[in-house]
Amino acid sequence: MKKIALIALALIAALTLSACGSTATFAEIDPDTYVTLGNYKNLKFQDRKTEATDFAVETELNAAMSELGYSTQHYDNTQEGGTVKINDILNIDYKGMKDGVAFEGGTAEGAELTIGSGAFIPGFEEQLVGVNVGETVNINLTFPAQYQSAELAGQDVVFQVTVNAITGKAEYPELTDKIAQEIDKEVKTADELRKKTKESVEASNKSEVDMLKKSTLWNQVFENCTFEKDLPASLLKPYIASCRATYETMAKQYNYDSLDKMLEASSVSKEDFEASLKIEGEMQAKNVLIGYAIAKAEGYTLSEEDFNESAKKYATAYGYSDPSTYINAKGRSMLEDQFVLDYAVALIIEKADITPAK
Repeated sequence: MKKIALIALALIAALTLSACGSTATFAEIDPDTYVTLGNYKNLKFQDRKTEATDFAVETELNAAMSELGYSTQHYDNTQEGGTVKINDILNIDYKGMKDGVAFEGGTAEGAELTIGSGAFIPGFEEQLVGVNVGETVNINLTFPAQYQSAELAGQDVVFQVTVNAITGKAEYPELTDKIAQEIDKEVKTADELRKKTKESVEASNKSEVDMLKKSTLWNQVFENCTFEKDLPASLLKPYIASCRATYETMAKQYNYDSLDKMLEASSVSKEDFEASLKIEGEMQAKNVLIGYAIAKAEGYTLSEEDFNESAKKYATAYGYSDPSTYINAKGRSMLEDQFVLDYAVALIIEKADITPAK
């Protein structure tokens, strides 16, 4: 089946349900009818550091100066020797592998890469600093938890990279107080901007690690469960509808006249699209079933107090004026599903065996 390259609803995406006022009745069913829970406690996760490196801060500042037109690139005196530094423009060959097998879209020869541009996934460019021209190295990376490819999201991979040459250099002016104020009107000095940028990078790193932890642990829970071969249409229908609504909203955001027009522009047939919707809807429904099964096993029931507290939190996060407006827009039954799922996710994280970051 041809895959839709519009959005990738990875497993972690299914942990935030795309509600659309459905009439799901998961709270009224016995989850044990459709899913047999496996182990969901003492699951393993290797924590990651979230401190911002000097390289990461410099990359953010370079990007900000580039947006203001302060950067220039020079392509002269190609070096067939030397050591890679930040801001060098490289010619590289690379091959990405997951479990020793090359993955689609992860191989290139003669690619241009500016070190510190942030063009590649986090860690790729930084690990090339200090590599000699002509050298081949293996780079160990983890794709972001919300990466566009569901197959690679949150996955550990190895890139084999050969630095063919240093072909140029990106140049930036010294970060002065004046430039810092142009970048961020709330700061007065370059040092203040650097500090603020470091805090921002660390907050982003923490958010990414939290997301990776959630998706990694939940994937383990999912793999440990056994489902009935076919879920009833009554359970699948609301989630297939919610997935369709997500794509319809996306079509509008990208200024397409209709969902059909977006599919046509993406070379996706209606048949393939409908098949993908069924897969995505089934994934969401299975996640909710697991959530209710864990809640049942733990003796947890979503109280009115818990529901209102969660609704208030979500309403604030999504910019709604009050919780009742949010509940009416999303539908109470699907929000109940979401909040029970949130409980289950929080529980598996609390009970997990998390090894401290190295």
